[in-house]
Amino acid sequence: MRSDTFYPRLGLLQVGDNGTQYLIDPIALSNVDALKPVFFDTKPLKILHACSEDLEVFKTIWGQVPGSLFDTQIAASFLGFGLQIGYQGLLNKILGVDINKGETRSDWCQRPLTDNQKHYAAQDVAYLEDVYYQLTESLKRQSRLSWVEEDCEALLSAAAIEPSPERYYLKFRHAWRLDNRRQQLLKDVCTWRELKARQRDKPRNFIIKDVDILAIAQSDKLPDTPQKLLNLGLHRMTVKKEADALLSFLSQARSDDELIEKLKPPIPVIAKPLISELKSVAKDMSQDLELPIEVLASKKTIEAFIMSCIELKLEEVKLNSPWRNEVLYKNWMKIIHNQQELLSLLKTHFNSAH
Repeated sequence: MRSDTFYPRLGLLQVGDNGTQYLIDPIALSNVDALKPVFFDTKPLKILHACSEDLEVFKTIWGQVPGSLFDTQIAASFLGFGLQIGYQGLLNKILGVDINKGETRSDWCQRPLTDNQKHYAAQDVAYLEDVYYQLTESLKRQSRLSWVEEDCEALLSAAAIEPSPERYYLKFRHAWRLDNRRQQLLKDVCTWRELKARQRDKPRNFIIKDVDILAIAQSDKLPDTPQKLLNLGLHRMTVKKEADALLSFLSQARSDDELIEKLKPPIPVIAKPLISELKSVAKDMSQDLELPIEVLASKKTIEAFIMSCIELKLEEVKLNSPWRNEVLYKNWMKIIHNQQELLSLLKTHFNSAH
């Protein structure tokens, strides 16, 4: 559950094992540390579906992510079931089973849980083993099991990294447009808000909204009174609750010699022909492999590859994912070598931006 808190609250643990389902009540038990060895050893393998939020819960309650993982949604995407098939849809397609998802949004911290909730919770894990075996057999036949295992391991590695409060400002899409001073201010206020939200265990927007942070960062002169915060468009309740702490923080703004290095701009429009060529090759390859192109080469993957070509010597360039590197590298590098003039223009563009 996560409606009015920063950290997710654990309402129920469902475990399916060898045909039996267990519903473990972390509220009644208050301490579920006895389960840690099961979850954090590499064996047994942990099977989950669309598990990014689950991994955050593990990280919150136990400070680490599971020692092994097989995500059935990731596996399904490698077998032609679409990029983000839901658990209900996957069960129907693979096992011909229909389950009721009516309790998805119910309150899992209420006690006692209803019979419908308990039945739903048990069903949520009852079929995961069967789905796993069906998927892995198909993946083995197509020689793709190692690809899925690699992507699941990458998901675990990313989830294990503690999000730094100092990096939240990077989520602002157009932050690169701001000058150094405003970027620094955006970073500092985001960091202040992030630390407050964690300390109070409240959602970020309960402290101050993103749009309000941006208004402060873009202001010609730092506000130094509650009225000036209101003049920038901050919500009256935000000002009432946070004005003193926020104004005190803003009064300690950094000097010019402490400013961060300016953020890089996004890849410019002149790179469009290069992006199109790389995407076209990836699309052809994804069709041959019967993979969604987003699995093989998302927009983020393509742009990261281009940036590597700009920032590194070409002989040092590799895709971060070994199996994607094996599939795409050779043909993508042919395009890069044929686009040396455009690559030079892009290098000039990024150098001049700094």
